[in-house]
Amino acid sequence: MGISRSASTCIAYLMRKQRISFVQAAVQDYDKYDDVHQKFWAALRVVADAELEEAAK
Repeated sequence: MGISRSASTCIAYLMRKQRISFVQAAVQDYDKYDDVHQKFWAALRVVADAELEEAAK
């Protein structure tokens, strides 16, 4: 059950620390890609959008 959460956490970490896009982070974590629950994907998109808005300032 924690696999989906772990993959989401890894993707969020990559996005934040390496300053890469949602898609780039998901590709780097490709081995867990299919295990991410849809609700976690939605939350990651919110994080990605917030990062883009912050970068645009």
